[in-house]
Amino acid sequence: TDDAAVSRRALLQLCSNIRHYGMAFMRNVPIEDDAVLKVASSISIPKTTCYGHRWDVVQEATTNVSHPAYSGAELDLHTDMNYREKSPGLQFLHCTQLNWVKSPKDI
Repeated sequence: TDDAAVSRRALLQLCSNIRHYGMAFMRNVPIEDDAVLKVASSISIPKTTCYGHRWDVVQEATTNVSHPAYSGAELDLHTDMNYREKSPGLQFLHCTQLNWVKSPKDI
């Protein structure tokens, strides 16, 4: 099969999983700037927030962090930007480096 057919099939599965489970995992998304934005753009219209189109979260080595997302601490289930008039319908998280996982169950 050609790459376009594989891509359409993967996007269909992505949308199906989001609809059924409320979330989805994708594997082998390229580790490059805006790769996840390209995936998001293929199924929706990304919107710009006060953080821009994307927000890079990098764990800081210090304990005095500016935002909990940078701390490396476990985050409970939560919503982001629900104070906005139109909060995000979907958020795409793209893990490009993972050093602390011991097994797939840790994700």
